[in-house]
Amino acid sequence: MRIVCTGISGSGASEYLSNVLKVREIKIFDVGETMFEIAEKQGMPIKKTKILDKPDTELAPLRAAAFEKILGEAQNFEDSIIRTHTCFRWKKHLRKAFDFHYLKELNPDKFVTIIDSVASIKRRLEQNPQWKGRLSIKEILIWQNEEIFLTELMADYQQKKFYIMPNKMLVNSFLKLLFDDKIPRIYTSYPISNVTERDEWIKKKDLMCDKLRRFSIVFDPLDVEDMELFIEAKKASDIGRDIFTTNIGGSPAEINTNEILEAKDEIFSHTVARDFKLIDQSDMVVVFYPESVRSQGVANEIIYASASKDVYLVTPLSEDPFTEYNITQRFKSVDDLLKYFHNRERQHQ
Repeated sequence: MRIVCTGISGSGASEYLSNVLKVREIKIFDVGETMFEIAEKQGMPIKKTKILDKPDTELAPLRAAAFEKILGEAQNFEDSIIRTHTCFRWKKHLRKAFDFHYLKELNPDKFVTIIDSVASIKRRLEQNPQWKGRLSIKEILIWQNEEIFLTELMADYQQKKFYIMPNKMLVNSFLKLLFDDKIPRIYTSYPISNVTERDEWIKKKDLMCDKLRRFSIVFDPLDVEDMELFIEAKKASDIGRDIFTTNIGGSPAEINTNEILEAKDEIFSHTVARDFKLIDQSDMVVVFYPESVRSQGVANEIIYASASKDVYLVTPLSEDPFTEYNITQRFKSVDDLLKYFHNRERQHQ
């Protein structure tokens, strides 16, 4: 199995793939690192902070040499992941980072783009001398969308499967997604805003996802927390704070309030488009309504998914005709849903 894995700088893709190696022995080729190695061997080393200042006339042959080297070595491995970019957003314009000729030569089985919350990406970029101070929150969101779009185009061109994969997805789930097509994929839909006792609600949601992961791959919309960041920024703005502190990767970080609010349109539209893509790449949708809080976002996801997917509703609440119209079946608890899946699997054996 040969996988092309993309993801913008700061997405944590390289670090994530390092964690993959701790779980499964698989060869990972990094196009960028291979380019630096070749330049070093040729006696023309390139500073990482300056490579994107090089003209295409210099980068294209170096990239071609890197792909030729990877192609030659990849033949010796049954499973491999080729880590690359499709584009760079550099000095307010796009630089291409891929050659379609080598896409044909690689002939990958699947494509995946690793994504992350914009605040996490921003933090990593600010810690990198090459990117420090270069991109705003809005520009990062646009760049990540461009990376997804171009990777999907490449997959469509080769008629291969394409997935977006949040950085927070468990490594085991990532490996199952890439190497086991028989495992069902589930998108979980649930209200996020206006729920009471939010921390307790998140625990219930996480418990449901953990139970579903016993037999499936779960796509959880809260694995990318851009809307959470906007909500925090709005609250800070309402009390006149130009800077607010949020938790990023388990550590506190200061965020510019106006920078988030200026990216409102991108955060809103990218959140909807991303969640719809997660639904598209899932086999079914599980909707979780633990309390009487209605969500327009959940309602829209139910309608969107019901056109092509089975939609299962888990709720102890009374029946609602507009919700019932678009669902496949309802259950009073997660355990009831799991029993249903278990019995259905036994019947198909």
